[in-house]
Amino acid sequence: MMLFAGTAITACSKEAPVAHTAVITIANAMGGAYNIQFAETSSNELLTYNISRRYSLHTGSFRFTPFLLDESTYEPVKPSLYQLNIPVEPNSIQTLFMAGNLHQPDTFLVKDEPLSFAIEDSSMSFRFVNLSPGSTPVSVNLQGAINGSEVSSLAYKSITAFRKYKADAGISQYIFEFRDAASGELLTTFPVYGINAAGNENAPNLWRRRNFTIVFNGNPGTAQEWPQTAFIVNYN
Repeated sequence: MMLFAGTAITACSKEAPVAHTAVITIANAMGGAYNIQFAETSSNELLTYNISRRYSLHTGSFRFTPFLLDESTYEPVKPSLYQLNIPVEPNSIQTLFMAGNLHQPDTFLVKDEPLSFAIEDSSMSFRFVNLSPGSTPVSVNLQGAINGSEVSSLAYKSITAFRKYKADAGISQYIFEFRDAASGELLTTFPVYGINAAGNENAPNLWRRRNFTIVFNGNPGTAQEWPQTAFIVNYN
C-alpha cells in the first residue's frame, strides 16, 4: 500500500507540475500620459501618470499595448503608444518604465533584484532612476547633506541598485533632493514621511522591510508642459 501511494503521488506530480510565476511592474513615467489603458476596448483598468501596477504572469511573454485615454470621450486614442512583447523568464521580477513623453514615447525595462530582510531588520531600501528625457545627469542627496551624498551622477535611463536605509523608531522621514549633477541646481524634492509609524496587525508599517524605487521624470526647463518631479514605486 505504501509503495502504491508513493507511485500515485509521483504520477500526480508529473501530471500537474507547479506553475512558475513571474512578476512585472509597469510604472507610468511618461509625460502627458495621464490615463493609460491596456486594451482597445473601454476598460476600467487605468494606469495614471506617476503610478505603478504589478502583474503576475504564467506564460513566457507579456504583451503590452498601452492606449492613451481620451479625457472627453473616455475612449482609447488609436493607434497605441507602442506595442511590446516582453520575454518573461520563470520566477523573474522586472519593471517596465513608460518613459519619454507623448511627443516621443520611450520605455526602460530592468530586471529587479530587491533586497530581502530578516524579520528583526528595521530597515528598508531605495533605488533611484532618471527618466527625465533630455536632462543632464542628476545627483541625489538627503536634505541637509552635501550634493550627491546618495547618488553622485545619474544619466537618463540609468538606475541604481537597491540600498538599505534605516527605518527604526528614531527615523521619522527622509527628504531626497534631485539636483543638476554639474551645477548643483535643485530640480525637485521627494519626501518620505511616517517611516517610524507604529502600525498594527490591520495596518502594518508601510516602509519597514520593503523595497522602493524613486523615479525622477518630467522635462527639464522652467516652462515645460510636464515639469520635472519624482514619484515612488512600491515592490511589496
